[in-house]
Amino acid sequence: MISQIEKGNAMLSFEIISKLAERLNCSITFLLEEEAPETVSPPPSIPAQLVRANNILKAIC
Repeated sequence: MISQIEKGNAMLSFEIISKLAERLNCSITFLLEEEAPETVSPPPSIPAQLVRANNILKAIC
């Protein structure tokens, strides 16, 4: 969906913004800010998900 929005093939609605914010574990206002903060740290859930994925890969490889 993000790719379609960036290419101008889809319109951004409040529902889409809300779903993106929920999936990215950030606020809607963060997504709507015009300027990104100087340093952006990943949402807290991302590192935990990466650790789980890494552990799964180690177990199956």
